[in-house]
Amino acid sequence: MYAEKDRQPFVQLFQGQYAAREVYEDIINTTETEYAYLSPSRLTLQMVDRKYIEQWITRRVKKGINSRSLRVKEKNVPNESIFNNETEYLRKIRYLPAYVDLKASIYIYGNNIGVISTQKEGSSFIIHSSDLSFSFMQIFEFLWGISMKG
Repeated sequence: MYAEKDRQPFVQLFQGQYAAREVYEDIINTTETEYAYLSPSRLTLQMVDRKYIEQWITRRVKKGINSRSLRVKEKNVPNESIFNNETEYLRKIRYLPAYVDLKASIYIYGNNIGVISTQKEGSSFIIHSSDLSFSFMQIFEFLWGISMKG
């Protein structure tokens, strides 16, 4: 179904130890200029190992892909430039209001939406749908407009 020429919306489900990597690899392989995401920062290092995500960020920057991040502000996020520096790592970061919490990361890129669940669920999925990704991006833009810097 994935290789069919007719691109009707479809979903790919991934489970197991490397489920989150499938979303990250799809982002880096299909995104040309920018992707956006909503995420509790602690989730990334729970779902992929540190070495992988550091190498992935380096690959993303080398490819020139920018990111816009809406994060849940929390105290247990590593205070390291690779995760927080905006200019050097081609990212813009804003924070959702303090009362907002998320239990999954949602990535919007091209005609796709990638979702990475918690360690407890151990799964991720990619929704391939231009209409749905457009709608999610509109919601992201609204949230970006009401979010806060640092």
